[in-house]
Amino acid sequence: MRKYKLVLIVLIGLALLFSGPALANFLKIGDGEAVSVAFSNDGRFIAGASNSGDLVVWRISDNKDVFIKEFSIVGGNVPISFSRDSKYFGVGAGSYVYIYRTSDWQEEHRISMDGPVQKIAFSPYADLLVTGDPRFMRVFSVPAWSEAFRSDHPRGVSGIGFSSDGKYLAAAAHEKDAHVWEIPSFKEVLSLSLGEKILSLAVAPVLNWVALGGEETMKLFNLETGQQTSVFEQKRPVYSLVFSLYGRYMAAGESDNVVVYDLEENGREAARRFVSCPVTGLDFSQATGALAVVGSDVSVDEISIFDTTRLNITVAPPPPPPAEPLKAGIIGVIDPVKIQINMGKRDGVREGKKGFIFDTVTGFDGKSEMMKIADVVVLSADESTAVCQIKGDSLDFLFNEYGVAFPQ
Repeated sequence: MRKYKLVLIVLIGLALLFSGPALANFLKIGDGEAVSVAFSNDGRFIAGASNSGDLVVWRISDNKDVFIKEFSIVGGNVPISFSRDSKYFGVGAGSYVYIYRTSDWQEEHRISMDGPVQKIAFSPYADLLVTGDPRFMRVFSVPAWSEAFRSDHPRGVSGIGFSSDGKYLAAAAHEKDAHVWEIPSFKEVLSLSLGEKILSLAVAPVLNWVALGGEETMKLFNLETGQQTSVFEQKRPVYSLVFSLYGRYMAAGESDNVVVYDLEENGREAARRFVSCPVTGLDFSQATGALAVVGSDVSVDEISIFDTTRLNITVAPPPPPPAEPLKAGIIGVIDPVKIQINMGKRDGVREGKKGFIFDTVTGFDGKSEMMKIADVVVLSADESTAVCQIKGDSLDFLFNEYGVAFPQ
């Protein structure tokens, strides 16, 4: 095991990036070049990975490393992501996606991909995981980890992101157009053109803007209408993009700069920092507004964390989870793909309403959770009962052991 260390340096006068005194943490990952960085949404952790397969997670409160892992890869990307509820931590290493529980840092699940993992992200309510590899974009339900959708991407996946309400999924390959799907139907509803090869993608929280970064241009689009809202002529590649909480600021990682734009002031450049190598990873802390950068003029194997106090970035806890779903019991099996439930119109269940079959599982901590089994849609309903069709394959288990839920 290689020796990992945290170097804490106080730098005064980082005027090239943010005016006034600033505290910068430099987190040393290990051998190789740092390629990815992520804050947990609850503000407890920051994680970084290198292209040699080194992964470290630090607890921010005391700068202590709480999880260290070495994956057997050479010269590859290692995308990382925390779930919105900070319960899970996902890592793409080689041709596998590894899911760890942040409660004890034990492996929860492992998913085999069709090639080296290029991107990974959780949905806002932590009920979906999306991954990208050289052939496909794939979506998995959480915590069942079953595949819910896949889309062909023969040129690989260069960016993925969810809208803050979880209704839309945007993805881009190394080509000129990005695509937007509606959730949960996964019907493609928009195609967004950058006009050049897309290298990066990010979705702004609350505002639901999509940012696309290319080899010389960056554009903003409205996620719901597809209308182009802004164009930035970069004249240099944009390798990474990230928005601050509520979407006022957008940080772009270029081939030799990190630039922060104020979107409330028509995209005015709010800060800039020169770096000596391409910036492949960026993340804003939702808890403090700090900006973490992978790709630094200090060292290529470290994460640089900059204080953004001067920008007055609004910080707040993540939005609350969705309301408790309506729950029904299964009272009959009509045929292998149809069931009858003890909930009807008086409970708000109407034709076309979508839900899912679930099982209640109890973890080692004694807490009960809903595990999604299959999606359903209501075919008909009277005052007290409804008939639902199971989407996908028929299920060969005893239905009375499970329930049906309809998200509010």
